[in-house]
Amino acid sequence: DCLDLPPNIIKKLYAHLTTRHRKIYQSFVTNTLEDIRTRTGKLGTRDIVNAFPYMQMALDNPSLLLTHSDTLDSDILKEVNRYDFEKDHAKVDLLLDILEERIEENGERGIIWVLHPDTAHKLTHLLQKYNPLYLIGEIEDSQRMPIIEQFKKQTEHKVLIAGIPVLNTSVTITEASFQVYFERVYNFSQYWQSIARIHRIGKSKSSLTYILIYNETIDIALDINLQNKDILNSKILSKEFLTLDEWKKIFNASDEGKDILNW
Repeated sequence: DCLDLPPNIIKKLYAHLTTRHRKIYQSFVTNTLEDIRTRTGKLGTRDIVNAFPYMQMALDNPSLLLTHSDTLDSDILKEVNRYDFEKDHAKVDLLLDILEERIEENGERGIIWVLHPDTAHKLTHLLQKYNPLYLIGEIEDSQRMPIIEQFKKQTEHKVLIAGIPVLNTSVTITEASFQVYFERVYNFSQYWQSIARIHRIGKSKSSLTYILIYNETIDIALDINLQNKDILNSKILSKEFLTLDEWKKIFNASDEGKDILNW
């Protein structure tokens, strides 16, 4: 109650799926819902909610679906194999614009938050000119603090790419003046704790938090869930939050596949 920190300004930036990404996402979501209905005889709220993180993979990084290639139909598999992270992931353009402004124009440093290790690797390769460091689950515990200290002390590292489940507690990184959520988790506690890594005691200037969201996708449900402190299991599918027509947009249901959403 006594702390008087500079503000943390949160900016939500919205992107639209590229044509290839939309086709993958739409097909994967529709197939997942069809599979639920086939297995259970209905589309129950709990089954749909439990499938959210699975469906989210098609949105966050379609390359992850290749680990489930035996369950994909041939059309989805063909599009996933053609998927180019840099060209087909519209959030990449938003991220590059942010980094150009914050780093190249203002000389700042920041954290990019991800969920999936594969995304961290792809961003590390893509952002080489910013000399990025990354800290994800595959990094051994003994190596994690040295990486954090390297980022804090060596200013040539302009970006730290961090996994939310790995770096959401116990560290202060006020050397970063901004952070970008390229991906997020459904776990409110992990997410909220991660936000505070750069907005802590010792901060003398305002912080900027950018949240990248795909419009008319399950990203909207994720945002509502986190904004309302983890309502997913109780109310997220109720008409109090989103109508059936809005859910159809979020699932990107095609005209041919809309009937499946009449749960």
